[in-house]
Amino acid sequence: MATKVRIRRKDLRRPDEFVSTTLRIVRYAQRHRRVLLVSAVAGCVLLGGLAWTTHVRRVQRERENAVLARAVSLHEAKKYGEARSALEGFRSEFGDSRLRALAALYLGRVLLETGDAAGARSVLEEAASGLEEAYLRQGALVALGYAEEALGDHASAAQHFFEASELPGGEAAVALLGAGRNFELAGRKERALEAYREFLARYGNLPERKFVEERVAWLEGAVGAS
Repeated sequence: MATKVRIRRKDLRRPDEFVSTTLRIVRYAQRHRRVLLVSAVAGCVLLGGLAWTTHVRRVQRERENAVLARAVSLHEAKKYGEARSALEGFRSEFGDSRLRALAALYLGRVLLETGDAAGARSVLEEAASGLEEAYLRQGALVALGYAEEALGDHASAAQHFFEASELPGGEAAVALLGAGRNFELAGRKERALEAYREFLARYGNLPERKFVEERVAWLEGAVGAS
């Protein structure tokens, strides 16, 4: 049996809870109109500022990418003078860019390929320490090794080549050959043997195998005789 709910007249005269709450909000807004208006304006300014900052950053990233892409294309086209100017301009204009280390890698290669080994060494050290991707860091270390080899610093060159060989990437075989060659030139025959043997173990199917086997045989004799 359903229960009857008796509604009295005075209950009907009582204000609805939603209406009461709405009226309280309206009265509060009227009393604090100035504060609420200032808060609303401040909120709009803040949101507008965040949107503008995001837009500016996006435009800057797009410009960075475009400038660096043009410089890289000039390097690949072997227009080294123009590539150097573009890369140096990039590093000057975008000094805090997230792409600065990548620009240093390409600038180092340009300098190395145009005979400025000392200049290449400086920027390639920056690239090797600033690049996070393993394959890019490997490329920077290999280029740095070549720069140091050209400068006659065979001990540093060997170490950087060997460090590059331990990173994942497509230049590991070249790095091992560079390590072995420079360890030899630095008079460190045991380390040269280590690098050459690792090359044979990992890349014994490459055309350089015969040359490396000859170096291993010679070094084993030299180490055994010492």
